[in-house]
Parts: sequence; structure tokens; C-alpha cells
Amino acid sequence: MNSNANDDIKIARFININACKQVFSESYSTFLLRSHEYYWNIEDTDKQDRTEFQVPGENGSMETSSALLSCWTILKGDEPTETDWKIFEKDSPMVAIISSPQKVYNFLHKILNIGRRNGRTHPFFHIEHKGVDYIDKKIEKLPGTPTISDAIFTKDKRFMPENEYRFAVYYSTILHEINTYIFHVQDPYEYMDKYYFNPSSTEAKALLDIVLRATAGYGPFDRKKLCDIIANSDILFNRPCKNGFLPSQE
Repeated sequence: MNSNANDDIKIARFININACKQVFSESYSTFLLRSHEYYWNIEDTDKQDRTEFQVPGENGSMETSSALLSCWTILKGDEPTETDWKIFEKDSPMVAIISSPQKVYNFLHKILNIGRRNGRTHPFFHIEHKGVDYIDKKIEKLPGTPTISDAIFTKDKRFMPENEYRFAVYYSTILHEINTYIFHVQDPYEYMDKYYFNPSSTEAKALLDIVLRATAGYGPFDRKKLCDIIANSDILFNRPCKNGFLPSQE
């Protein structure tokens, strides 16, 4: 799937408070892509197997390091459920960014200059995106010889609860072997529809309280932009407020 995406579904990207600082900053917002090996390391640390980016087939197996990924979760409705939040509980996610496949694709295609022959500033030439397929890699094999796309969009069924949707950005030349690729986003809302705070997170509840005050014109935050409030949330958390005011502003 490329430019023609199924926009009947909503997808969510779950991020923690540290990522919020970079993602929501209006002065220097960022977007990152990760390698398959990065996800292998965080998901298979104990066993150190390569099932995250290896797909068995009848005529051999396929591994890939030809693309970087942006990984999202397919939602059942328009917002995360309690079950969705619990999937990533170990990482203490604080905010879920909601979007659609088409919107994220259009954003990546534009900002990475995909298809541009001259003046390319990023080392990518093609984007593929779709929902991940899940198989039992210990006993199942794909028919024939797997492709690079099969390796990217096939995971072991033990990860099925993640209900993952992936954007694979392929290198323009092989092999760059980039682990993490971070680029500047002038307008972070170009790929966001809305966002939600984790209802079970203490930090999220505190930040939501601050945001509500800001949007209601309450206290010293009424002149702050929402992106900046989120981006600087750690400063607000570390400076206790009294009646909604920071000590220096009472």
C-alpha cells in the first residue's frame, strides 16, 4: 500500500514524556524513524533471536535492513482503549498521537522529498505502509521465497496484541544501516489529527490539568501555546504550583 490508504481506520503513536518534549515543541519539533534492529533489541533482549526482522519461507528466509520504520497501533475506534494503553505500560506512555494512514503517508512523502531526483536532502526513495501480518515463525513458513516487504510487515504472533501499522521508508541506496533517523518538523500538526493523555498516568493527569488551565485562560499559562506547555512539562512538574501559579509568578 502506498498513496492509496485506508482512511476508515485510525492509528495511534504512543510516546512518553521525554519524547513529548521533542515532538510537541513548536520551536524544534522532531519525527524519528527506527531500524528493524532497534525494535529487535527492545523486543527480543532476553532471547536475542532475530524473529523481529527475519521471515522463514519454503525456499529460504529473508532478513532486511533496507528501510527505516515508523510504528503505530491500529485503533478499534477513534481513540485508545484501556487495553491499548496497557500494551505499552512498561514504557509509561503519556500521550497517544492520533492520525490516519493517508495523513502520515502524505507528511512523510512531502518532508522526505520522496520521488525528487534533484536536491534530495534525505536518503530515501520509496514509502510502503500497511498493517503488520502475524504468524507463528517457529512452525509457519510463507510460500516461496519471502520478499523484503514480507520481512518488514511480518512479525511473530506473540506481538499480535500490538495490532501494529507500519510505515517503511526505503533507502535510496543500499546499505546505509542507520539505526535512528531524526528530522526536524516545521509543523507537527501536519501529521496529527488529535492526541489523548494516558488516563492512568499520574504525570499525564498533572499535565492535563495544566493544559486545561491554559486553554481556559487560567493563571499564568493563558499566554502559552499548547505545544510549548507540553514540551516544557518537565519544568512545570519540577516547580510545584500553588493555586495554578508557578512560584516566580505569584
